[in-house]
Amino acid sequence: MERREGGPREPGESGAGRRDVGEASGTHGEEQATWWRSFRLHLRRRARGRRWRWPRLLLLLGLAWILKEHLGDPAYASLFGGINLAIHEAGHLALGWFGTTPGILGGTIFELGAPLAAGAAFHRQRDDFAVAVALFWLGTALADVGLYAADARARAIPLVSPVSGDPVHDWSWILGRLGLLPYDRTIGAGIRGLGLLSMAGSLLLGAAVLRAIEPAEGEEDDRNNAPPLTY
Repeated sequence: MERREGGPREPGESGAGRRDVGEASGTHGEEQATWWRSFRLHLRRRARGRRWRWPRLLLLLGLAWILKEHLGDPAYASLFGGINLAIHEAGHLALGWFGTTPGILGGTIFELGAPLAAGAAFHRQRDDFAVAVALFWLGTALADVGLYAADARARAIPLVSPVSGDPVHDWSWILGRLGLLPYDRTIGAGIRGLGLLSMAGSLLLGAAVLRAIEPAEGEEDDRNNAPPLTY
């Protein structure tokens, strides 16, 4: 029988369509579950031989507190802020020998490059918790850079310089050369947003690594008593 558009369907056709959609959804869920199990197994293998979860947990809680302060105050400066500033100025000194442009860009390059280099080194050492800390450090650097970029027109942030003379506002110079100075606040907010995401992601990674680390002697291992994950 020929079926016109909108006419009666063959028996079972609609049910088959629903089954296809259900099977596709189930397959996607199984793929996600398999990925998560593989990721947890990967972390557990790399954490083999590492101990002392509780001191790492205290550090993770401290980092979470720093993130909370960053969320409440864009100008917040933690211990990382002083480190970032010192590395930033070192970047100006190191690349300033190659000309004005490398010298000005060097501050931001070094400030963001230092935590990236640290994270890469920790990854080679199979220390994923330290990778998470380096990722958090990168987030604080991005937050600082975002605050600096957003100040390109106002130039209200006090400037320091490792050399004599009037200090140059890096991001006022950069955005001015690119013709993007009117968008300094938007660009700064975007960079700061990446920093907050980096900090939040690092806390999630750190928590996952803590779950994978075997307990030290005297620490209770509650992994086997935890309720199973549901997907």
